Amino acid sequence: MKKLVTISLAACVASCGGSPTPNATVGLPSIRETVSQPSARTIESVASRTESPVVSFRIVYDAGSGTDLHDGATLLAARLMTDGAAGELSYAQIQERLFPMAASVDFHVDREQTVFSARVHRDHLDAFYAIFRAMLIAPQMTEADFARVRAQTQSELTLELRGNDDEALGQETLQAMLYEGHSFGHPALGTAAALSAMTLEQVRAQRTAMMCEANLHIGLSGAFPEDFAQRIQSDLTSLTCPTVHTLPAVRAPNDQQRRI
Repeated sequence: MKKLVTISLAACVASCGGSPTPNATVGLPSIRETVSQPSARTIESVASRTESPVVSFRIVYDAGSGTDLHDGATLLAARLMTDGAAGELSYAQIQERLFPMAASVDFHVDREQTVFSARVHRDHLDAFYAIFRAMLIAPQMTEADFARVRAQTQSELTLELRGNDDEALGQETLQAMLYEGHSFGHPALGTAAALSAMTLEQVRAQRTAMMCEANLHIGLSGAFPEDFAQRIQSDLTSLTCPTVHTLPAVRAPNDQQRRI
């Protein structure tokens, strides 16, 4: 007879924004224990030149929250890159320059990938790409920007996910059950305990380790110049990975235990 274990959404509170506890990440396998030396690879690029006046970018890294060295570090790194100072420009200056271009930059982090997407009219392509390139390869990652984006992320976790989105909270609870003991088990937003303890240096280290050439895929479409795709690839492959990180294997489910 199978053992029946009853749990509720409260089981996810500790990982989805409950009170910080020192044992919030105990038992998860360390991604840092599964590193190997980097190896040469061919960058996967898809470039489609069309007559569309809008040029669209998809910059994808095979590194999502499953490769977090600290829970939530990948999302904080991506947010700091797109919502912070970059190159020689402050975040406010970047927004001032992007607004008249009607350009957009966004990011998405899931368990396995981080995606940076952008759109701009071809008339502004050169000016826009100078900013977008700086976001990807030369973000400043200042203390002030870090404090701002961490507070925003904590709010999304504790107020929006836990307090206002029962459906998403239920999905995260199921994810935590399915991947118990694996790095896929925590939300991409991280955990309350990890976010509170996170430092800027840890976020910088996450970006350096994961958002680099070995994990890179490039997508581009629109009316861009003939040599533009090669230019992007040359720029983004300048960031080499110090090590190649791999995820631990997912454990087989325990067929002697049922959770409801």
